[in-house]
Amino acid sequence: MQTHELAQLNIAFMKEPLESPSMADFVVNLDRINALAEAADGFVWRLQTDEGDATAVRPLGAQTLVNLSVWRDVAALKDYVYKTAHAEIMRRRQEWFDRMGEAYVVLWWVPVGHRPGVDEAMDKLRVLRSVGPSARAFNFKQSFAPPQAGLEPKEGAANAPLGGKVKGPASYFPSIEKTYGQPIAHWLAVLEGLGQRKHMDYVAHLKSAHQLGHGHANALVAYFLAQK
Repeated sequence: MQTHELAQLNIAFMKEPLESPSMADFVVNLDRINALAEAADGFVWRLQTDEGDATAVRPLGAQTLVNLSVWRDVAALKDYVYKTAHAEIMRRRQEWFDRMGEAYVVLWWVPVGHRPGVDEAMDKLRVLRSVGPSARAFNFKQSFAPPQAGLEPKEGAANAPLGGKVKGPASYFPSIEKTYGQPIAHWLAVLEGLGQRKHMDYVAHLKSAHQLGHGHANALVAYFLAQK
């Protein structure tokens, strides 16, 4: 029996107001693409007004559109995003929306029947932006299996992703958390608080001030800098 469904948030900052002529081609496709989503296998729910207008929901400001929805699983959402006419619209994103220098799409698991609000969704986006993909908040490139029944992802969790083991610096995360008793978010916050430094300066600080081993310190710094 399925215990969790997939929630997703996608935010976009418009270059011009929605009513502008430059946004007309985007607007004219909205109903078609939304209908395609609602008819897609695995679609569960999306945030919208009683009139069915998602663009009228602007909790992050007048220029920011919010797409918040729930799907059966990662595969169902991925098929809709990349294998339907939605992909055509997605490829034209830069015509209508500003380029964002940090993550603007986040995925996470919710109990079946739960409908996330924007505050919850933005919390997940902040987690993804601060620590990268984890069991709490992830993306298409590195997605995670749903929690076991009765268990929810914990802060700093570094469970194995779908399709195989975690690779790169993040592969050290379980060992780091077990060895030093702190979530990865803690160590990334420590690094953030140091300001701009060179790679080995960060490593040296973690080793001298926090007694981390060289391999663990180097992995944390490499991951931290890769998110910049």
